[in-house]
This record gives sequence, C-alpha cells and structure tokens, in this order.
Amino acid sequence: MKLSNRTVNRTRFHNTATLVVLAASVVSTPAQALDFYGEINMSRQEISEGNENFSSIRSNGSAIGVTEERALNHGISAEFLLEYEIMPDQPVASTGGNYEQEPLTLSAGYVGLIGAVGKLKIGYFSTPLNILGEGVDHFTDLKGDKARFISSGDVDISDAVMYTSPEWQHLTARISHVSYEDENSNQSDGTSVSLAYETDALFAGVAYDTEVEGDDIDLFRAVVRYPVGPVQVGVLWERRDVLIEDDPTYGWLLSADIEVSPELSIQAQHGRSDNQLENGRSSSIGATYSLGEDVSLYLFATRNRSDTDKESEVGTGISYAF
Repeated sequence: MKLSNRTVNRTRFHNTATLVVLAASVVSTPAQALDFYGEINMSRQEISEGNENFSSIRSNGSAIGVTEERALNHGISAEFLLEYEIMPDQPVASTGGNYEQEPLTLSAGYVGLIGAVGKLKIGYFSTPLNILGEGVDHFTDLKGDKARFISSGDVDISDAVMYTSPEWQHLTARISHVSYEDENSNQSDGTSVSLAYETDALFAGVAYDTEVEGDDIDLFRAVVRYPVGPVQVGVLWERRDVLIEDDPTYGWLLSADIEVSPELSIQAQHGRSDNQLENGRSSSIGATYSLGEDVSLYLFATRNRSDTDKESEVGTGISYAF
C-alpha cells in the first residue's frame, strides 16, 4: 500500500522524535560523557561563472558530530569521533525523490588511544599535510577555499592510521599511512608526515605527502603564521611533483586576519598556483562580526581565475556553532 505524503511525514516525524529522545537519554546518563557539537553555516551569494550570473543559498561545511574520551587502565585513554557534514538547505527526499547531494555525509570518523607516548587513531580523517594548513586559509568551504585554485593537498583519507607525538620543545610530529584495498586499483599505499613548531605567537611547520593524492605524486608544504600587531599573517608554500611530468609545479598563499575590535575582524588572502589549475589565481576579502554565544555574521567576496576557468561571488552568511 502506498502511503500518502502526510502519512510519510508523520512516520518520519515519529522516527526523528524517537531518535531525539534516545539521544537525550544517552546524554543525560553520567556514565556516557558524550560530547555533541556542530555548526550550521549558511550563506546567500551572487555568483558569476564564465558568462553566467545567478544567485544561490549554500551550506558551507555545516556539520554535526559526537565524541568521547574515556580513561582506561595503565594510564591510557581511548576516544572516538563521528562527524557528519549536513545540508540544512536540502529537504528529505520523498518517495521516488532524487537529490544530487546527500543530506548526511561522513566527514570524519575514528577510534584512538592516547598515552604518554602519543596518540594513535584509525579511521577517516585529514592528513598531517592538510592539518598543517589550518589557520592560513580564512575562506575554507567558500569559493575562496585554497583547495579550489591553489592547493591539491587538502584531502581526507579513509582506511588510514595516524600517530601524533607528544609535544616536545614546542615540536609535534605526525605520520599517517593510508591503505588502498580495492583489488581492481593499482594505487599504491600513501604516506603523509608533518613536523610543526608552535609557541604562543609563532606557528611554523613542514609536511610531505607521497602517493596520497595519487600514484607517483608527491607534495611538499611549508606554513608560517605570526602576529604583527593586530594582524595575524599566514604564508603557505607548496611544491608538487608528478613523475610523468618533466618539471614540478608550485603554489603559494598569503593571508591576513585583522582584529578591528573584540567583535569585528577582517580577513583577506591572495594566492597563485599551477598545482591545481594552470596559472591559477585566487583573491578573497571578508569580514566577520561576532554576535556572541558562538553566533556570527560574515560578508565575503572572491575572485578566482586560471587559463581555463573564471568565477567570482559576493555573499553574506550566518554561522551558528554549538
């Protein structure tokens, strides 16, 4: 028997309500110290791509997650994390519906052990090289994201294991290994390593990927972040080697985050690269105003160019973290 849309909606509401009640009961149990978190980040933008102009509403990396750390014997602890990217602007598909984007997609998931000798985790997460670039790109998940026109190294890896060393003399090392289990694929296993130096003011580091992005592709990244008065300056530089190509390609990104007041900050960045697209250029400027309680308004404008593509957009959005 085919259910009417109203009946289907009632069924979905009942199932959702049941899940909410179960989740609330788990959170209220002291033995289960689960930490639920998330962010809804939505924007409206005017977009120009080639000779086309249009507007859109977009979710920019909105996500929900749950994590827990549990003390064990022998001075070690265990933790897990599950994080899903969500599409708040995508309705649940009705019977027979078909949407291009899934409303719920795994963005990180792992289980790990933490002790005096460091941290080991297994699952799906960012590479050490990807982690090293955090804090330099102020337009992540927008059109100004460095992964669009500047860098090819911002990847997450599944079937992966990663070790993070304890901090020693402000130094932290990470190494990860990704296994490619598809019997029909000739992809070699990949390795990503990084070494970072961090003080209250300075952050600097280097990272190297081999066979992560693809067979016979190596990527080297160097990053520096340092405050100059009220301006947080960031620099990222990359070299990409592909075995079948004669010469390596290079890319760089320069960014600034200016604190105008405790509530208002201005962000700007510019980069050039041949690592993603030939003669790629990306420029962005934006402003963020904190309304308090982890809620903020933001404005942004981006212009991306290469020898084959061009795009630009201007928009405004709201970020609500919890």
